[in-house]
Amino acid sequence: MKGNISYELLQKVKRGVRGLPSETRDVMKSFILSRMEESGAFMGKAPGADLYYTAFGWCLSSCFGVMPKPSRTAEYLSSFDPDSLDLIHYASFIKCHLLSKIGKGSLSSMLKAAVSRLPSRKPESFSAFPGDDPESPYSLFMLLNISQDCFGYTPNPTEVLASLERYRTGEGLYGGVEGGSSPSVQSTCCALVLKGYLEGFRKEAAEGLRSLQKENGGFKANGTAPVADLLSTAVALFTLSLYGVKPAFNAFDFIEAHLLDDGSFSSTVLDEDGDIEYLFYGLLSLGCI
Repeated sequence: MKGNISYELLQKVKRGVRGLPSETRDVMKSFILSRMEESGAFMGKAPGADLYYTAFGWCLSSCFGVMPKPSRTAEYLSSFDPDSLDLIHYASFIKCHLLSKIGKGSLSSMLKAAVSRLPSRKPESFSAFPGDDPESPYSLFMLLNISQDCFGYTPNPTEVLASLERYRTGEGLYGGVEGGSSPSVQSTCCALVLKGYLEGFRKEAAEGLRSLQKENGGFKANGTAPVADLLSTAVALFTLSLYGVKPAFNAFDFIEAHLLDDGSFSSTVLDEDGDIEYLFYGLLSLGCI
C-alpha cells in the first residue's frame, strides 16, 4: 500500500542516501551544512533563507541526520503567516512543519508528525497558482499533496480526473496547457500521480511516460528541450516507481554525470553549479532505480 506523496519522497531519498559510498555521503553532508543559515533555514544559490529551499534542505537534513534544533525550526516557521502564502510556498511551509516534527524519521516521530498536522486551505483561498492556472496538472498535484499532509480539505476525485482530461495530449501523456498538443514530463508525472492516488496505480497507465526516456537514461522536460535534465528525470523515475514500472533504460550513468565535486548536482550536463534543490533531485533519482 502506498504512503502519501511526502512519505514516498522521503523514503526514496533515504534509499538514495543509503546507497552512497561513505566518502560521497560525507561530501554531501558538508554541502548541506554549507547551505544552512544560522536560523536553520536554507538558501538557494544565493545567500538568504528561503522557505522553498528550506523544504528541500530539511528533507535532506533529516536523511543525513543534521536537522536543526527544534527551537530553531519552530522559530523560523513562526515568522510566517501560513494563510498569506501562495500555493507553492504554502506547500513548502506544510512540508517544513512535518519535517520539523519528523526529525531523523523514526517511527515515533512520524506518528508525532501525523497527529500534529495543520489544517488545510481550500483552493479558493490562494491568490496565485503556477501559470495562473488552478486546474493544471501541477496545481492539482500540489493541492493533493497539501491535502494529504493536512487535515481538512480533500480534492473531489471526479472533478480532478475530469479536469485532467482537458490537458491530455495522448495516451498516458499530459501537457501544461489546456487543449494543447505537446506533452511535458512534469505535467504527465503530476497527472499520473493524481490518477494513481485517486483511482489506483495501474501499470499500463505509465507506459506513455516510460516511452519518453532517452537511451542515456534521462528525460527531457518536453520535446523541444535541448538535453535531458535532472529534475524531469527525478520526477519521472519517482512516478514510474509508484506504478511499479521499470524504466526503459538504466539511469545511473546519467545521474552520476550530474554529480559535482562539491557534493551537489547540476540541473543539466551543461551547467556547472548545483544547489540544495538539485541535490534532492539527484538523491531522489538514485533512490528510484
